[in-house]
Amino acid sequence: MFKGTIFVDGSNFLGSLSKVGIQIQIKDYETFFRYVFDESVKIWSKCLRGSSITTLMNRVYWYAVGSIDIWDFDKPETKQHLYEIFNKEKEPKKTYMTLIGKQNAGMPQNEVAEKAWDMLFKETKTWYQKRKANIDGFGNFYTGLQRSSDFIEVISCGHWKIKPLTRVILEKELDTRLAVDIVTLESIYDFALIISGDADFIPSIEYIKKRGKHVGVVELIKGFPPEKKGQQFSNRLGTVADFVVKIYEMDLVKNGIASQLTDDKVIKSYEDIE
Repeated sequence: MFKGTIFVDGSNFLGSLSKVGIQIQIKDYETFFRYVFDESVKIWSKCLRGSSITTLMNRVYWYAVGSIDIWDFDKPETKQHLYEIFNKEKEPKKTYMTLIGKQNAGMPQNEVAEKAWDMLFKETKTWYQKRKANIDGFGNFYTGLQRSSDFIEVISCGHWKIKPLTRVILEKELDTRLAVDIVTLESIYDFALIISGDADFIPSIEYIKKRGKHVGVVELIKGFPPEKKGQQFSNRLGTVADFVVKIYEMDLVKNGIASQLTDDKVIKSYEDIE
């Protein structure tokens, strides 16, 4: 019996789900992963020249962002620190001063600068609070996900590093942990299935292929055939992998694995909150 393990880049996966045409919501993730696994086995068997194979989905590892830089905007020292950055860097000070200047023709530059700072600080605080709430909300989602299945293991390893004034989010650790586990867990699987469109995993894929393992990657695609390309999928990743499993939006809906959502019910992904 051959064993397969699924590795899920949570951020990339949820981002892909939010972009597959009509928004969809997975009804039951274990059912979804079993469907994807079965589809991958059909393709993998071709790599084995049509051999009759018996397979077991032994585990799903879902790698999640679980923390964010902590900024307390109510502390005077936080506001002072950000104010110093505001005056030191050209952006976004220039952008906000231009906006305030257009709204207040003839206002002295020092007053324009202060109003620009006040606006930026308030908007930045609101922006951050929404991102923090998003992380907290996904914590509840992942708790329910893991409780719903004995096969899904959520690994909280990612961290959001925040640059508040420029609204930059840098995701740390998640990709590295996933890439390392693909290699270090090679003894538990005969083939690995990676749900991500990120080319960062190419070195790990190349390594385990040299170790005799087969690797498939999943591409989520809007609509139905003959659509051929997912929006968050690297062509290089598909080339390096042994095979690509194309999962279509309408096949998920048709098989009762996912339901279509109206815009006001769409689950936000990490990629969508920028």
